[in-house]
Amino acid sequence: MRNIAQGVILALIISTAATGQSYNDVVRFSRQADYGSARYMALGGAFSALGNDFSAAAMNPAGLAVYRHDELSFSTNYRNTLTETGHYGKSTEGLDGRFSFHQFGIVLVTDLEDDARFNFGIRYNRTNDYGFEQQINATNTDGSIVDQWFDNADFYSPNSADLWGAGLIFEQLAADVELIGFNSGTSSWEQYAWGTDVLQKESFISHGGRGEFALDFAYEKDNEWHFGGSIVIPTILYQSREIYSESNFDPASSFRSFTMKDNNDIRGTGIQINAGVLWTPENFGRVSAYIHSPTFWSFAQSGSLEFTSYDKTGGGSLNSYQPFDDFLWRMQTPMVFGAGYAYVFDKYGLISVDYSYQDMTTARVSARRYPGELDYLNEDIDNQLKGVQDIRVGGELRLDKMFLRGGYHYTSTPFKTSEPVAYQYSLGWGYKANQWGVDLTYSRKVRSDSFYLYSDLYTQPTSRTITDNIFVATVYFRL
Repeated sequence: MRNIAQGVILALIISTAATGQSYNDVVRFSRQADYGSARYMALGGAFSALGNDFSAAAMNPAGLAVYRHDELSFSTNYRNTLTETGHYGKSTEGLDGRFSFHQFGIVLVTDLEDDARFNFGIRYNRTNDYGFEQQINATNTDGSIVDQWFDNADFYSPNSADLWGAGLIFEQLAADVELIGFNSGTSSWEQYAWGTDVLQKESFISHGGRGEFALDFAYEKDNEWHFGGSIVIPTILYQSREIYSESNFDPASSFRSFTMKDNNDIRGTGIQINAGVLWTPENFGRVSAYIHSPTFWSFAQSGSLEFTSYDKTGGGSLNSYQPFDDFLWRMQTPMVFGAGYAYVFDKYGLISVDYSYQDMTTARVSARRYPGELDYLNEDIDNQLKGVQDIRVGGELRLDKMFLRGGYHYTSTPFKTSEPVAYQYSLGWGYKANQWGVDLTYSRKVRSDSFYLYSDLYTQPTSRTITDNIFVATVYFRL
């Protein structure tokens, strides 16, 4: 078992509810969702070769140079997320929903001499919504999580009751509420709650999001070459709360049930530089390429663990509460490389395709107060993660002042042991007048995976399917 400093870090960084994998936070904070303007989302995010949209500028800053007029834009959305889990043959659902204003921006256009143009943009975009609810309610016929805590205590601290000193934080709290205990007379550990038909319940709720404030710059020459760059200041708020309980222990056990509460709060600020180019030769289509630098994050994280056990007579309970002060750590996310192609059929419509790649193994984390204490997490990143590919395809049909749109977005898994997990379909409608326009989009995203509530030596995997239904509206005005 890792030493105490690593144990404290583990308790802070890992929420045992959803994944029990420390590198999941690295993936969560490195990947951006497709939240953007309604037109961008309707085309599946296949926008790097199109431009003339704030979300396109977030992907490829050169797209800002396509604007011919000053413009102001606002976007809002409603998200509904259904999470379906399967645990020991029992299906359970969790539902989360949120309404938010997630994007606004303004672009200012300056015409220069010699068929050139310089554009400047200011925007804010909420790129990720961490709202999520997961419920599990099933009978585990293999045993209890207390089995794992007992075995860990017996193996890593066989001759001592000092579990905290061995870095066994969860085991220490389990001992505080007497689910396990050290018998000084026999110098051995004993287990006081067990069973083979244990009712397990979990409620995991998270909220927060990732937003970014950006300054965009773009230059166009001869209506053919477009160059752009962005200075991006992203922020993250991620809060989660897990309530896990077990009951229906063996009649010989000392307890009828226990509850564990795990709270987690992560707040961070970062910086990122993006750059891109867009080439629009006559009668060939539109070709784009872009690069996003690593995001250099600084995080402050706090949390708490609370265990409560209830004796089987119903007459009493034991409680142990452990808060964790701010733990400061840094993360460098992987770079993103992308390219796209689009063809515009005069005034009839367009098709567009995009490809991007992000090598998750290049992510790195470090502790500010405990140098080297997150090295094990970097090893996990190397061993468990891999590159992520995003393929986006979109099309638009123009009917005078109205537009019909559709798109598809495929994302490969970042985990070496998983199959492809995410795909997204979108449909949209738009209307454009001379001085203003409005776009509406419906987007459906489905991703599937499996995870363990705790060590796979003691429990079977839990299957999970997450379905996001997102409705987006964008209004824009020519200034």
